[in-house]
Amino acid sequence: MMLRIFILFLSLMTFSSTAFAQQLSEKVERIEIEYTRVIGYGTMKAKAVYKYNPVYDMFTISHEDWKKYHNAIEVPIGIADVYMMSFLNNWYKSQTDSCSYYSISKEDLSAYKELIYNCRGKKDFMDYLDLSLYLPNDTIDENLYLSIPDETLQDLSCEEIYKALHTGPATTTIVRDNYFKVTFYFLDGKKMKITPYDGYKSPWVVCYGGKNCLIDYNYGMWLVNNIGFGRFILFADRSLLTFHVVHYLLHQ
Repeated sequence: MMLRIFILFLSLMTFSSTAFAQQLSEKVERIEIEYTRVIGYGTMKAKAVYKYNPVYDMFTISHEDWKKYHNAIEVPIGIADVYMMSFLNNWYKSQTDSCSYYSISKEDLSAYKELIYNCRGKKDFMDYLDLSLYLPNDTIDENLYLSIPDETLQDLSCEEIYKALHTGPATTTIVRDNYFKVTFYFLDGKKMKITPYDGYKSPWVVCYGGKNCLIDYNYGMWLVNNIGFGRFILFADRSLLTFHVVHYLLHQ
């Protein structure tokens, strides 16, 4: 099990800022956006298909695919081409690497401590976070979860944090249900896929031409929000990432 985790970690470490750098000038003819929508108390995977309309210089939704792919009524009927071109011409400038994600900052620690303080005696808050996966009694021993020194957490290596986050169940339902993917189809037959790297305000994975790289969380969200799909994706706060790591260290 640990060997498999380590091999997977090494493969993910190939995501780096040196992966490739280029803007994409080829015209996009179709965009497919796969997302998770809420149905009552459950969720359903859906897909919105957009085709380029030169009359309006925008991508309009394919109505014949609307019911076929179970789309929500909140899905936008059109996406301005300007957002797509801006993203495709500038995405490579925000490349990052996986170690920038697998680290715990002072800001993460501050948010984590606030989370622990807010959890005291609030069972409904605990249910919302789905922390019962870790804490069957819906309680947090504040002293225990604040017992690991800040310096110890900040000094953890990328490998150690990766191992902690991929051992045991996910911290929240948000992380487990975080399914979202944008696929650009170009006129030359190539395609580019963009999907979240993980569920904790993570970078985005860009796959193009057989290569993968990571781009900054904020730039990926810039695209998602501007095309009107921000409501369909949720990232867990990095305070929960820190909680996941601390819980692992306390119970390994």
